[in-house]
Amino acid sequence: MAEAPKKDVVTQVRILVDTTINDVKVPAGRVAKVDSETVKSLEEGGIADSVKEAVEYALTENAEVIDTIAKPIQVAEENNAA
Repeated sequence: MAEAPKKDVVTQVRILVDTTINDVKVPAGRVAKVDSETVKSLEEGGIADSVKEAVEYALTENAEVIDTIAKPIQVAEENNAA
């Protein structure tokens, strides 16, 4: 029996340097909502910190939370009824 695919987890990270994620500019010191794959690449590059205390600290400093999760674009269907 095949396993059901895991839903991607959304994680908050503290941004350490100005960056762009999924075409969204995110300045240093902000908190970004990102998917699990993005967290890994941001941390490996030294761009973000996902440690709970780092995120909490940024939030206590009133850091803006920026949603960088790419959302699908919905195209309105044309009504071709005559």
